[in-house]
Amino acid sequence: MNDSANAPESRAKPAPTFPTWSPAQPVRVRLVARERSDVLEVRRAGATLRVARTGERVRLGEREPEREVRVAAPTGAPSDETALEVLGARVHGELAIRAARGGGLEIDALVDLERYVEGVLAGELSLWSASPAEIEAQAIAARSYAVCALRERSQRSPTPYLFADTRDQVFEGPPQLGRGAEARRVAARLAAALAATRGKVLLESERVVDARFSAACGGRTADAKLFAPEADFDCLRPVECDPCSDDYVRPLQAAARRTDDVGWRVELGAEELARAFELAPPLTGLAATRDDGRGRWLEVEARNADETRTLTFAAFRARIGESRLASHWLVAVRLEPSGRAVLAGRGKGHGIGLCQRGARGLAARGYGAERILDHYFPGAKVGVLAR
Repeated sequence: MNDSANAPESRAKPAPTFPTWSPAQPVRVRLVARERSDVLEVRRAGATLRVARTGERVRLGEREPEREVRVAAPTGAPSDETALEVLGARVHGELAIRAARGGGLEIDALVDLERYVEGVLAGELSLWSASPAEIEAQAIAARSYAVCALRERSQRSPTPYLFADTRDQVFEGPPQLGRGAEARRVAARLAAALAATRGKVLLESERVVDARFSAACGGRTADAKLFAPEADFDCLRPVECDPCSDDYVRPLQAAARRTDDVGWRVELGAEELARAFELAPPLTGLAATRDDGRGRWLEVEARNADETRTLTFAAFRARIGESRLASHWLVAVRLEPSGRAVLAGRGKGHGIGLCQRGARGLAARGYGAERILDHYFPGAKVGVLAR
C-alpha cells in the first residue's frame, strides 16, 4: 500500500484502459492479382465457384448480378478443408468481390484479426527457421501495424483495408507447411506463438503503435521523423542493431561476395540512370543533397552537361526498382565517365522499427519477444486489446 495515499494532494491513478477491437470488425485485405480480369474462380469445399463481372455488377455462378458478391468459407474449425482458395492463396473467412472502377474485379478477403496475423507471419517470416521469440515479436508488431493503419484509414473510408503486399504487410493466408514431422513441429511452434500473443499490441501511452518493420536495417534503424513523418510515434526513433551490423561487416572483412540481404550492390546503365531523372545521358554528377547524417539518402541530385534535377530518394528508388535499390542507406557511389553507375548500400527495406534480421540475432542471444520489441520500439509497452 502507498503510504501517501491519504495525502491531501494525491490523486488515485485510474486503471489503464486499452483500445478495443471488436470481433465484428474483420480485417479487410485487398487482393490485387485480378484487378485487370473480369473472371475469377474460387475453390470452396472441393467445388469451383465462378465469379464474373457484368457491367458494373458481378455475378456468382448463374445468380442475378449484384453490386457485391460474398463467398464465405465453410463452417467448422479452420483447416485445409475449410479454407477458400483464391489467387493462389487460402483464406479462412469471407471474400467480398466487386467491379473495380478502373476495370476488372476488386477482391477483398475479410478475415479475423488473429487469422490475418497468421497470414502475415506466413508471408513475412521464414517459419521453418524462425524461433518462438522471433515469431512472437513479429506477431505483436504485425497486429499493431494493422490495427493502427485500419483505425487511421477508417477516418477517410467506411471500409478501410490493407493491401496484401509490401504496401502494407505481405499476407499469404494460413501457411501451407505440409504434413511431415518437421512441418508439424513448425505448425505447433506457430500456434503456440499466436496463442501467447493473442490480442497483444504495442502501445505508446494508449495509442496503438504504427509498428513498422523491415527485413534488415543494416546496423541502425531509420528515423521515422525523417522517412515516414506520418508515423508520429516517439518509439520510432533510430536505435543501434548489433546483429544486423555484424552480419554486414563480417562478410566484408572476409572479402566475400555480397549476396545476402544486409549488403547490396547494383549497376545502372547510362540510359537507365539518366531516364530516372528525365535527363539526357550521360550523367556527369550524382550525389545526395540531403541525408540523415548516417548514410541514408533523403534527396538525390543528378546533372548532365546542361541541366540539374533533384528527386526524393524514395522517388528515385521507385523508378529504378525497390528490389534493386534495396534501401536508402548508400555506402559507395561510383559514376563512370560513360554515365554508368555502381551503387552499394546496407540493409533491405525502409529500416524503420523492427529489424527482422536483428530480431533473429537478438533471439539467438536469448532475448524474449517483449525484450526484442523494447529494443526496437524504445518506450512502447505491450498491452492487450479489449474485445
